[in-house]
Amino acid sequence: MSLSESEEGVMMQVFPFLTKYLEPKDILASRLVCKSLKQGVEQFLQDHPVYTDVGFQFPSEDFITKDVALLFQYFSYDFYVDEMEDLETFFGKVCKVKGNPFLSRRVTYREISGCGYDHEETEKFRCLFKSLLKKFGSQIWHCVLALKFDDTTPEDMYQLARSYLKLMPNLKSLSMHIDMEGGDDYVFMTDELTMFVRRNPLPPLKQLVTLKLEGVINPIEEAALRKYRHVRKLSSRCEARPESSDLVPDFIGGVKMNQLEDLRIMPQSELDLIKLQIVSWKIKGLRLDEVQNVELASVFRAVSVFGKTLRHFSLCFELGYDEIPSYKETGQLKLPQVEIVKITAPSMCISSIDFLLPCISLKELYLNVKISSSTAEMEGVFDVKVVDDVVIPFQGHFDSMNESLIWELFPKLEKLQIKTQMDVDGDLESSFEPAKYEYTRDAYVSGFQD
Repeated sequence: MSLSESEEGVMMQVFPFLTKYLEPKDILASRLVCKSLKQGVEQFLQDHPVYTDVGFQFPSEDFITKDVALLFQYFSYDFYVDEMEDLETFFGKVCKVKGNPFLSRRVTYREISGCGYDHEETEKFRCLFKSLLKKFGSQIWHCVLALKFDDTTPEDMYQLARSYLKLMPNLKSLSMHIDMEGGDDYVFMTDELTMFVRRNPLPPLKQLVTLKLEGVINPIEEAALRKYRHVRKLSSRCEARPESSDLVPDFIGGVKMNQLEDLRIMPQSELDLIKLQIVSWKIKGLRLDEVQNVELASVFRAVSVFGKTLRHFSLCFELGYDEIPSYKETGQLKLPQVEIVKITAPSMCISSIDFLLPCISLKELYLNVKISSSTAEMEGVFDVKVVDDVVIPFQGHFDSMNESLIWELFPKLEKLQIKTQMDVDGDLESSFEPAKYEYTRDAYVSGFQD
């Protein structure tokens, strides 16, 4: 019995909800039921947002379940230099296949391993992978490239990455990591390197949606950011300049990314924050990871330049200096359009959350409060000094926020979550128990009516 077009459409929409009840073998078998279900399986495994997200949705309890995460792991194609036989076996099985041999269209290639660098084995691994790409590279939509180099030139490194990318013209997401053994990691873009890149441009990758760069050095870093200005999602965690802690590239202000929506970056200095303020990107999502060595007020001031467009802001702030700022030194987070805010910070840095007052469109607020071991042991976890002249009482009120003025001050706020965790180094033991408090507007309204 054949299905109608409307029934086929329903099958495609329903399949994602069935995955948590199906074993991988059942998912494979379901592709034989009908054309619609086959399309539903392939669409779910090939176009799931987990591939293109840069940390705004995944990992998240609401976004993807543990079972589904294991499902993606089952259907991934991972090739490691110290397990070369897996690549040899796979290539031997599919070498005569016509069409797409990758059900998820996602491939991970790793030269980085715990077994050290073997030049001969690595070269053999590269040749085999390139043979695979020559036959099936156009079928790959998502790729993780983790390259390792020992005693090589920046030009050689660039040419290897370029040769792989040229064979994968339909990429939608690209994650690159570079591991350099020996020598300085940072490479300055000289006139010679700039001319070299011009003569050997990276392929266009017109379908690319997401670009993730971690530990990537020049000339790949600058070439990739300038070439792939059309991406909508960018994560950059590259190498620091010598004798400096800043990680944001100097040239970033001159790169126009008119389609960029989500940015994930790791500023490590005041100079990084200044560079961030001069970009002209109209981003909707901004995630700042492991921010330290700067004042919280400087972070908020830099972020506020995106106030007209930013809808989602996430910050992980760490103390990188000796003095603990008071709440009055945090400044204000001037993001009137932001709807979701997630902040992880030491308790002493957020004695108050009055810095959120300009965020009048706030719908969801997540606060992860880190309690230092010294604070917990010397003063008691909930004996943190509470500042009196605040608009929104916070410290000392984690368990009573359903009675807070926050629901009146932010009329669009629907969800508030507060987590406490011990921020310790090493294996220091403490009697502190992490806690989680969740509040909703519905519960606030219900309690008010009662």
